[in-house]
Amino acid sequence: MLNDETLHEQILDFYDGAVENYYADRCIEFFKEKKIKFAWLFGDKDRIKISISNSEAVDFFFAHNSDFQKLYYETLEFLEKMNSSLSIVELKLAIFKNKILFEKNQYKFSKFYNRYVKPEERPEFNFQNFYDKLKTADCVLSINPLDFLGASENSSFSSCLAIDSCHHTATSAYLRDEITIMAFTTDGSKKLGRQWIYFNGNYIIMGNIYGAISSPLQNKIREFIEAKYAKHLQVPNRWVISRDTEISDDRVDNCGHNNNSHDDYSVYFDLTVTALRHKERTSGFENLYLEFEEGLDKYGDDTSSGRLGLRYCTCCNESIDGESTYTNDGEVCDYCLNEHYTFCNDCEQYYHENHDMYYIEDLHCYICQNCYDIGNYGYCEITEVYYSTDKLVEVIQNDGTIMHVNSDYAEDHYQICDSCGKYHEDPLTQIDEDEFICNECLRSYEFVDGSYVLVSEHAA
Repeated sequence: MLNDETLHEQILDFYDGAVENYYADRCIEFFKEKKIKFAWLFGDKDRIKISISNSEAVDFFFAHNSDFQKLYYETLEFLEKMNSSLSIVELKLAIFKNKILFEKNQYKFSKFYNRYVKPEERPEFNFQNFYDKLKTADCVLSINPLDFLGASENSSFSSCLAIDSCHHTATSAYLRDEITIMAFTTDGSKKLGRQWIYFNGNYIIMGNIYGAISSPLQNKIREFIEAKYAKHLQVPNRWVISRDTEISDDRVDNCGHNNNSHDDYSVYFDLTVTALRHKERTSGFENLYLEFEEGLDKYGDDTSSGRLGLRYCTCCNESIDGESTYTNDGEVCDYCLNEHYTFCNDCEQYYHENHDMYYIEDLHCYICQNCYDIGNYGYCEITEVYYSTDKLVEVIQNDGTIMHVNSDYAEDHYQICDSCGKYHEDPLTQIDEDEFICNECLRSYEFVDGSYVLVSEHAA
C-alpha cells in the first residue's frame, strides 16, 4: 500500500519542483476516492500484474529487445546455411527458453550460439544478463497516481499526455474520475504499451492502445476484468462485444492547459471504441456517458470540465436494424449471433451451438470440428485442455507409454534429456556438470575413472 507522505514526495519529485504541495495533496485525494470506487478490482492494492505466457512474452521481447532480434536473425542465417531451419515460432521460443534442438541434439541456446553461430567480429555475449532481463516482462492494471500522471513518460511511445504537452494536466482528470483504470506493459524499466479502460454501468470500454499490447494479451486483460466486473455487478460473466462504434462527440473541452485562458485546447480521443456490453435486453447505448471532470493546474486548482458523450448506432437485442451476419448456416440477426453462435478463429465462420467447438487455451479462441481435424491442434492428456500443436510435446512415462502433454506442464513435471531431447518421467542421470541424460541414452556411455565416456553413437 502507498504511504501518503511517500506518495506526496514521489509526485513532487516526478514534476521536479514544477508543482506546488497542494497539487500533490489533491492528486492523493483523487487517488483515495478512486481506490474506494475500484476496491472490487484492486482491493487494498494500486497495481495488479497479469501473467504473461511464454508465447506472449516471446512476441513481446522480439518486438522490443534488440539483442533478442540480433540473436534470432544471426541464428536464422546460420540454420539456413546448414539447411536445418526451425519455424519462426520454434526459433524465437528456443532463444527465450534457452533450449534448442540441432542435428538431433538438445543444447542450451547460449552454448549452441557460442559454439556454432557467434560471428567472429562480435564480442562475447553476456547471456546471463540477457536472460535476467527477459524475466522482467509484466502487464499491469493500475490506479497508481504516478502511472496516471506519467501516462506517457519513460515509455516507448508518445502521446498528447506527455509531460511537455499542453494536454498533460488531463492526466489528473483521469485520476479524478470514477470510471478509469490503466493497463500497461513494461520491461521493468519503461512502459512499452498503454491503454485506458473505462467502466460505466453495465459497460466496459477499452480505449486506444499506445505502444505495444498484443492482441492475445489484450484478450487476457479483457477476460480478467470481465470476470471481476461481472462478479462486482452480481451478474453472469457473459458479455457481448460491440465493435466499430465511433465516438460522435470526440473531445473533452477545455482540458489540459495551465492557465485560465485555454478555450482553444481540447483532448481528442482518436479511437474506435470496443464496448463490452453485458448480455441483457437494453434500449441501446444512447444513455452512456463517460465523465472526465476537471484537470488540475500546477497549484492543484481545477482547470477544466466536460464529458465525453458516446453515441452508438441502433443495435439492440430485441430487433434488427438491417445489420446481419452470414454464418455457416446462413444469415442471422445480431441477437441470434450473440446468443447461439461461436466464431471459429481458423476458417473465420460462425457456427451454431449444436456444432462441436474446441477452446484452444494458448490462443484464447474457439476452433470448429473441421479445422480441428486438420491437425494443427491437439489435446493434453494430463490437463485435459486443448492447445495448438506447437504447445504440445511427447513425454515418456515410466512404463514406456508416450503421452501428449502441454509443454509448460512437461517442463514443470518431467525432465528433458540433454542427449535425445525427449521428456522423461524417470529421473535422469547427471554425466557432467550441466548435462543430464535418460536411461536409454546412458547405454551409449561407460563409467570410466569416475566419469562417463561416450563409447557409441547409440544416443544420436
